[in-house]
Amino acid sequence: MLILIIDHEEKRAFQAGIAARNILSEIQVSVSTSGNQAFDDAVIEKPDVILLYAGLPQRDSFRVCRLLKKNRETRKIPIVFYTENIDDKDIGLRSLELHADQLLQYPFNDYQLAVTLLSLSSVRGRFLPEKSNKSKSTPESLLKSFSYDLIKTVGDGLLILNDEQKIISWNDTLPALFNYAGLQLHDMPFYKLLVPNEREACSEQIRQNVQGLQRKPRVTIEVSGLRSDGSVFPAELTVASWVVEGEIYHGISIKDLSINKRAAEQLRKLSQAVEQSPVSVVITNRNGEIEYVNPKFSQVSGYAFFEVEGKTPRILKSGEMNGKFYEELWGTILAGNVWTGQFKNRKKSGEIFWEDATIGPIKDSNGRVTHFIALKEDITEQKLLEDKFRQSQK
Repeated sequence: MLILIIDHEEKRAFQAGIAARNILSEIQVSVSTSGNQAFDDAVIEKPDVILLYAGLPQRDSFRVCRLLKKNRETRKIPIVFYTENIDDKDIGLRSLELHADQLLQYPFNDYQLAVTLLSLSSVRGRFLPEKSNKSKSTPESLLKSFSYDLIKTVGDGLLILNDEQKIISWNDTLPALFNYAGLQLHDMPFYKLLVPNEREACSEQIRQNVQGLQRKPRVTIEVSGLRSDGSVFPAELTVASWVVEGEIYHGISIKDLSINKRAAEQLRKLSQAVEQSPVSVVITNRNGEIEYVNPKFSQVSGYAFFEVEGKTPRILKSGEMNGKFYEELWGTILAGNVWTGQFKNRKKSGEIFWEDATIGPIKDSNGRVTHFIALKEDITEQKLLEDKFRQSQK
């Protein structure tokens, strides 16, 4: 299979080529970096599929597509637009007007790219080379041979259904996800992997997906997966449908949402704990600009969130702490360490108050400091008592 990639940025074109080759090593890739060159290359090379970047300079993508669709030698070649802005209405409408065959999000989802290339290459009747001229490949064997490398390596559960919605192929993740032995899945009705009350609706959505192949090539559905032991887990299905030699097939990826749900629940609890915390909580970006304060901060300082958002905690400075104090603080937290100490600050009303604070860094997955969080307790009364005690000892 030959794919022509049209993209003015060589790095992105190279990455698109790698994505295609990762699906199947037999795929050959040709690259054109300008509209005029692309048209000549398409006429000469007659690729099976054209991947056309939608953001060529001076809107040249649409001109090239129009020329290719009008030319007698290239008009039957499937054209797939790809873009980082999949929700851009202008790109979507123009691709429809120009009768582009597909619109994909970049960077590519390997599974969606595989389904697209398979379905579009079948339109032209040019599949992978058959191993033997004596035996004709069936649609199912073509599907399996095309997607074998991809199916084995995708982290989510992945399967292919025939038009009766029976399982004909799956990856190694699927049996483990549903606690089935691999052979048990062969020819199994897909609905058995769902809880009973969701089966009919899900099957209908899969059937309806075929009716909108060009306009909406895939659909995402949240369901409840049913394991062989009867346990249930939240899952997200991404369904893509296509036609091969007159037969309808459905490719489905299944993502286990259990971890996401647990993480969301933990985040909800943490958020609620921070909102109800008896101490002030302030989160700033690396530049010290405030991005969040909890209600306790507003109660103590007198400032509402909208009054401090985007500003720095300097808004609370009383002017009674020296510069060396703040230098030490910033040096500590910018180095990725935790600072503890006390502030003598000023409320919105002008009243002086004391806070005992702990300030620490928030790091990303690479260990880089991106934000800071401060936990501060109002200790003004404690300070007053200490002063009274000292006065009484004189």
